[in-house]
Amino acid sequence: MVLNFKQWENLNEASVLDSIKNWLSGNFGGSVEKIDSLIAQMKKSETGYIQEWEDIVSEIDQLEIKLQSDIDAATEKATNRMIERKKQLLSTIKNKKAVEIENALKKADSIIKSNKRLREYWEKEKAQADVDIAKRMYDIAKSLGDDTMTSDLYNRYKKFQDKSTKLQSSLSKKYGKKFAEGDFKSDAKETGDDRLKVIAKKPLGDFNSDVKGMDPKDAKELFKICTEERNKLYVDMDLEIAKIEEEMKSKNDRDFEIEGERRIKKIKEKYLEKIREYRSKITLAKRYS
Repeated sequence: MVLNFKQWENLNEASVLDSIKNWLSGNFGGSVEKIDSLIAQMKKSETGYIQEWEDIVSEIDQLEIKLQSDIDAATEKATNRMIERKKQLLSTIKNKKAVEIENALKKADSIIKSNKRLREYWEKEKAQADVDIAKRMYDIAKSLGDDTMTSDLYNRYKKFQDKSTKLQSSLSKKYGKKFAEGDFKSDAKETGDDRLKVIAKKPLGDFNSDVKGMDPKDAKELFKICTEERNKLYVDMDLEIAKIEEEMKSKNDRDFEIEGERRIKKIKEKYLEKIREYRSKITLAKRYS
C-alpha cells in the first residue's frame, strides 16, 4: 500500500518508524532479524555486567562505610586491600563486556555492509538499547546514594536519551515523506515473525480470534513478542516521566510542579492502558502455547 501525503500526515512518529521496519523486514528480512538478535545479545551482555557491577559497587560502598568507623590499623589495611581487589574485579568484568560488545559490533558491520538503510535501522535500535542500559545504571546509582556516581551516570543516560530521540526524529522526518511519495512500498508478503508482529498489535478482540487454534509454536513466539512490547511500553513511560521530573527539579516552581504532576498522570494513563491490553494478550498467548 502506498500512502498519499494527506494520509501520511495523520500518522505519528511511531507509525513512521514501524513502517520503516516493516519495509526493511519485507526487503531484508534475514538481515533485520540478525540485527534484532545482535541488539538482544548486546542488551543481555550489558544486563549481565550491570548485575555484577551492582553487587560489586554495593560491596565497595559497604567497605568504604566500614573505613569511616572506629577500626584498628590492621583492619583498615585489610579493608583497603579488599576494596582494591573489588575495583580490579570491576575492571575485569568491564573488559569482558567490552570484548562481547566489540564482537557484536563487528558482526553488525558484516551484516549491514554498505546498506545505508540497514545502518540507520541498526543505529536507531542500538541508541535505544543504550538508553535502556544507561537508565538502569542511573537508577541503581540513585539507590546507593553516591552523588558523584549518580551525577555521572545521569549525564551518560541523558546523552544517550538525547541521541536516541534525535535519531528517531530524524528517521521519521527523512523517510515519512518518502513513504508518502511511494519511494518505499510495504507490499511484501507477511510471513513468520512479521505476521505475528502484526497480530500482536491488533485490538484485543481480533487478537483473541487470531490466537485461538494457532500453532503452539507460533503462540509461544507471539507470547515473547507481546512481552517485549509490554516491556518497551514500561521503558518509554519511565523515560517520559523521568524527563518531566528532571524539568520539575530544575524549575523548582510550585505551579510548574503542579503542571508536571498533571502531565505525569496523563502519561501514566496513556501507557498503563496499553500495558494492561498487552498483559491480556500475554495471558491469551500463553494459554494457547
